[in-house]
Amino acid sequence: MKIDFNKRSLRNVLVLILVAISLTPGCNKGDNQQDVIIPPEPVIPDAIYSLEPRKLDCVDTLLRYPNFMPGVPVSGNNKFELKLHVAKKGSWFLSTDTLNGMYYSGQGVFADTGATTISLSAYGKPLLPGSQHLRVTRDSVVRTISISIVDTTAVSPEPVPLKSYFRGKLGNDSIIIDGSESWIPSYNGPYDTYGGNGNVYSDEPNMRNQLSIAKARIYNYRGTTMADFKAFFRAGYYPVILATCFDLNKEGINLHYNAKTFEQWWSLGHLENQIGSWFLILGAEDGQNSIGEHVRVKARFSCRMRNPATGEFRILTGETVCYFYRPPS
Repeated sequence: MKIDFNKRSLRNVLVLILVAISLTPGCNKGDNQQDVIIPPEPVIPDAIYSLEPRKLDCVDTLLRYPNFMPGVPVSGNNKFELKLHVAKKGSWFLSTDTLNGMYYSGQGVFADTGATTISLSAYGKPLLPGSQHLRVTRDSVVRTISISIVDTTAVSPEPVPLKSYFRGKLGNDSIIIDGSESWIPSYNGPYDTYGGNGNVYSDEPNMRNQLSIAKARIYNYRGTTMADFKAFFRAGYYPVILATCFDLNKEGINLHYNAKTFEQWWSLGHLENQIGSWFLILGAEDGQNSIGEHVRVKARFSCRMRNPATGEFRILTGETVCYFYRPPS
């Protein structure tokens, strides 16, 4: 059987092929908004300058959630500033270390000597969720920026059971906590700022086999309502806090586990990285019982924990329901 194409039919076929190619997604590189930004070629620095030492035993800057997302190239608009002193005018180039696929970098020219401020821009693509410190070093001075890499995908809230519990693992050791209702929460005032604290206690003596979850800070707490308190625990992913000055970031989570063997395990380690750690609130429901007003939170997490007595690190994973009681305002 012989198929005879005339010129018109052949032209129509070619037009259809070209249209199909033009409609194929991802063929036009210029429309790809996920390209990694390439920094400019570094200059050869000849200026003489020094970084201003930090005044507090804390990280310099805490970029707040949600700044970066795993697997998504960072924007050059994410910057942080450094104060320094210029002794000799000229070109400068400065960069942090590279960690988890990203870093900060900047360059320019100092036209004057004396005190000044420079900006470093973010580059790269974060590989894993978590919290991390990036360091920039000049002579013997080290400055640190703490950032969070958080999945910002919307989460549909789940129902939250009434009974508190924790089911998980610390390393290879299984943990089961069936929450006790015999404990009473304690509050420390005043409440202009308040850190949400949720606990899952067992009936073990001396508060052994206990999981505690702290959710940073609510500012201007005296003016909040119960609805505000519940909104503080909205469903979604949260970073695990790094710095000892963790009240700077109202979104972060801090965990503590008191084992049956009296071992203490903490997620909060000053200048430690939590790469690969995440905390997901699956749902939150408010209520009131004989103890008081509360928000009942269901969460799932994987977090790097440290035993301060031995320096050992283990991964704590699991699912929990815990009560966050609202203190009197």
